[in-house]
Amino acid sequence: MKSAMPSTNSIRSAGTGAGCHGVFPGIRLKRTKALRGAGARRRGPRSIVRSRGFTLLETMVALVIFTGAAMALYGLFNTNLVALARAQDVSRQMLAVRHSMEYLSAVNPRAEGEGRIDLHGMDVVWTSQLLQPVRQSQTATGGRGYFEVGLYEIEFAISDGGRSLGTWRMRVVGHEKVREAEL
Repeated sequence: MKSAMPSTNSIRSAGTGAGCHGVFPGIRLKRTKALRGAGARRRGPRSIVRSRGFTLLETMVALVIFTGAAMALYGLFNTNLVALARAQDVSRQMLAVRHSMEYLSAVNPRAEGEGRIDLHGMDVVWTSQLLQPVRQSQTATGGRGYFEVGLYEIEFAISDGGRSLGTWRMRVVGHEKVREAEL
């Protein structure tokens, strides 16, 4: 008499089918990699899908990092440009002061009490004021000199295109020839 149970050979051969519904309806057999194929994906709550590009979150994080770095570099660049502009202004200002002092050291404040000059596009306005009373000069041997001299303070202001760069002071000897040389 034959039993109602199939042989082990029939189970194995039935297990290669789609779930063995015909022989054992409640039992599902695992599929091996060879049976799944190369392109098959596992579906369900535990499925692992590998992305081949950036996700939106990764892109946003990269954009935030890039923006932060760009803003830091821009701040550094802007600070350096401001410092460079200030250094150029100070350099131009010191050059104007030096030129003004050279010019005003040659001016006789006793003859010209005030004036205005244009030095390389900068406007220089100056006035002079007597600090010590005028007196007779002396020669190297102690005799009477040919000039009357006085100590003057010259105050000058420099402006560049209407913008004031500052006010400075210097002391200069003013002179006037009062007698001729005697031979």
